Amino acid sequence: MSEEQSLTHWKIPTLTILPAALALVYLAISAANIGLSVVVAVVGLALSIIVGWLQLSRQGGQGSASSAIETERLIKSLDVCNTNVMLADINNEICYTNKSVMAMMQNAEAAIKSELPNFDSASLIGTNMDVFHKNPAHQQGMVANLRQTYKAQIEVGGRTFGLIATPIFSDDNLRLGTVVEWLDKTDVLAKEHEEEQAAKENTRIRKALDVCNTNVMMANENLNIIYMNDAVKDMMSIAEADLKVALPNFNAHQLMGVNVDVFHKDPSHQRGMLEKLANVYKTDIDVGARTFGLIATPVFEEGQRLGTVVEWIDKTEALAREKEEQQVSQENIRIKQALDVCNTNVMMADESLNIVYMNTAVKEMMATAEADLKVALPNFNASQLMGVNVDVFHKNPAHQRGMLEKLAAVYRTDIEVGARTFGLIATPVFEDGQRLGTVVEWIDKTDALVIEIEADRSAKENIRIRKALDVCNTNVMMADTDLDIVYMNDSVKAMMKVAEADLKAELPSFDANNLIGNNIDQFHKNPAHQRGMLAKLADVYKTDIQVGPRTFGLIATPV
Repeated sequence: MSEEQSLTHWKIPTLTILPAALALVYLAISAANIGLSVVVAVVGLALSIIVGWLQLSRQGGQGSASSAIETERLIKSLDVCNTNVMLADINNEICYTNKSVMAMMQNAEAAIKSELPNFDSASLIGTNMDVFHKNPAHQQGMVANLRQTYKAQIEVGGRTFGLIATPIFSDDNLRLGTVVEWLDKTDVLAKEHEEEQAAKENTRIRKALDVCNTNVMMANENLNIIYMNDAVKDMMSIAEADLKVALPNFNAHQLMGVNVDVFHKDPSHQRGMLEKLANVYKTDIDVGARTFGLIATPVFEEGQRLGTVVEWIDKTEALAREKEEQQVSQENIRIKQALDVCNTNVMMADESLNIVYMNTAVKEMMATAEADLKVALPNFNASQLMGVNVDVFHKNPAHQRGMLEKLAAVYRTDIEVGARTFGLIATPVFEDGQRLGTVVEWIDKTDALVIEIEADRSAKENIRIRKALDVCNTNVMMADTDLDIVYMNDSVKAMMKVAEADLKAELPSFDANNLIGNNIDQFHKNPAHQRGMLAKLADVYKTDIQVGPRTFGLIATPV
């Protein structure tokens, strides 16, 4: 193209170019409201116009004064747009940067200098685009061959920049330069990474909560339930029947999205308390026959209340156990008091065979026999037996010690000490399989009425066992060889009475007051399996059975 043709090529009437150019620049300034691809095209076209006008100006000042004014307007429009725009000529030398990209470069300068020490944001005009690359060869080739918009991402000194490079061509396809739009993605990517990490952490927490054994529920700031883990779902399902007694509309499977008011007949007090909650709050609530322990913890983020985490504990069984343990403790006190005054000579030794208890009867028996015992055991002192080892009753205690340490069942024997003959009944005491000690019942058989005393003692022992079973807290039932119930202690009778309503739901004919003499088949809809198993039972058998909403643990022992 000749010089004259080139000038003619750029001599487009100002009235034709100016409105279109200003409209395109306006679109670039309004980039927030249109698509990025449109902005790229607009900025590219606008800058191509500017390049044309700049070239006209350079070619001998042949452009009119009005052309220079219009060019200045276009440049000033780009200067104030929010898109970070840079223009390079065909040699990749930067010939224009708008204010937005300059501000970005100044802000990032320290970081860029850490990798490119010679970088100077104030001296970019006239500098080659290679300044942004340690090894620019690849970029040079790519830019030189650029025919359409190219998007890339580069990292410089810890900063991540998004680039949109658009080649500019004249109408006859002459390469005029390259428009580069910059976007500092560093903060955005960091935020995205932070949000991704938070999302992953939330997922891990959610999965951990889903499978943990603590019953966890979360409500939002309006006290609507937004999360329940598996444990609390299971707890609500198990308790549903009891809760429906007090709350007929309660549905354990439809709690998500429901307000926590569902757990209260009159929720105004709880609602007021929870809305003002600023710290962990612990309380117990009774709903129907159930007692729940609650730990409510408010959740805040940057001072804003997000919701409330509620940990649930179904204390119903624990409270029942505590009550039972209190009863057992009181029973133990009564037994001790009864033993203290009973006529049976009772002594207890701990697991090391040291004497830890003697009732009044055995103390008196030892005091009465002391003179005779001193003949064989000169150091014997009836008033100082507490804390002493049972070895004191034997000259050579090795045999007795070995036997007592291995004792697994009741052991009866007679021992002779001096002129006295004592009958001993040693019973090991276990709890949860752990040996606690040994109970030793003493009988001084020295008197002539030893036979009558022994017979009487045996009769009384049987009565004591029956009475002990009658009042013990373990639920005991005995069936004969035909599996007909022949004995029930008070504890199992009480349990059956308490469970009667639930059992009737599945066994309509069940009558807790009419079990003696009836067959245990009544606890099973199809008793064939249990009957066959029990008929062949040769050892202790443990299992659980479910009857209606009740689950019973059974330990069957053949006698």
